[in-house]
Amino acid sequence: MLDMHALQELASERLKHAKPKALGEAVYHTLREAIIRNLLPPGTVTNERALAETLQVSRTPVREALRQLTVEGFLTNVPRQGLVVTDLSLKDIEEIYMMRAALEGAAARVSAQMISPSELVILENVCAQMAEATEQNDIERFLALNGRFHEFLCGTARNKRLTEQVLRLYDAVRPICRDSLAEPARARRSLQEHEALVAAIRRRDPDEAERLAREHMTQAMLVRMQLHQTQRLDLVHR
Repeated sequence: MLDMHALQELASERLKHAKPKALGEAVYHTLREAIIRNLLPPGTVTNERALAETLQVSRTPVREALRQLTVEGFLTNVPRQGLVVTDLSLKDIEEIYMMRAALEGAAARVSAQMISPSELVILENVCAQMAEATEQNDIERFLALNGRFHEFLCGTARNKRLTEQVLRLYDAVRPICRDSLAEPARARRSLQEHEALVAAIRRRDPDEAERLAREHMTQAMLVRMQLHQTQRLDLVHR
């Protein structure tokens, strides 16, 4: 269900300091974040006029933002409906995680060979903070740290294009990451997988680091595909 109040709060936070020349970009980032945070859930039919009124902007920056979000795959043009927030299929989830496994496996291999001592400390600190968030059952903090972990790990591979691709893929599945990591058991298991990966990087073991990074993505894929099927069955039986 569309959370208009939360969307208005996000808009107020993101747009209140936006300069006129940067308003279009600010609207784009606001709507993108709304999709990622499930304030605009999968299947939501976008309404340019309603969004403009909610964000308290003209329709032009909203139209431009919707066009860019369509190019990036966050929105899908559905006949007789218009632009709809993309609802990932099982095939979509499988393809995204296969790509992440390949890319993040490569990043982990290079990281095990090239990471600096100071970077390793940062990666270990992020992992430690994830452990704290898990103990406190703070899903929002865990999600933020999870994204930080993967972004920083890819950054240690010294490959800007690889990092950009991984972040784009990560954003595509962030809404379903939220649902799956809300389960304490999965959050703990995910933390253990992160810790094992950091240990392999610390040992400077590129083969094991790549294997563990790929395995982590495979496990995440299986969990999210199962969750997707469960949610669809729940909808059918309502």
